[in-house]
Amino acid sequence: MLSDSDIEALEDILFAEPWGDEAVDFFGLHGVVCASVVGPASLSTEDIFRLATGTDETPESEVPETFRTAVEQLARDMAHSLDLGQPLELPEPEDGDPMNALENWCAGFVDTF
Repeated sequence: MLSDSDIEALEDILFAEPWGDEAVDFFGLHGVVCASVVGPASLSTEDIFRLATGTDETPESEVPETFRTAVEQLARDMAHSLDLGQPLELPEPEDGDPMNALENWCAGFVDTF
């Protein structure tokens, strides 16, 4: 499971220039990764990065290692939970608005799937 500092580091990457205005938040990223795990085709970390940041191009530099490591861990944790028949759970949103977090998760999942 990702720690709060891992989630914060992910959001620092997602909201960075130049894609910050188009990027999803952590809950949207969680939906993107989940769609990759349960969907008909698994996506590469580069594909997930492009979907999460709203960019159509391969990043000029490689996907940040922090992003790669966190996404791979998130995907492993999801696959493991699903293999055990456990439900997937989102962390509590910091702003205390679970409906906004759920809407963002759904948008990431549906757009990816």
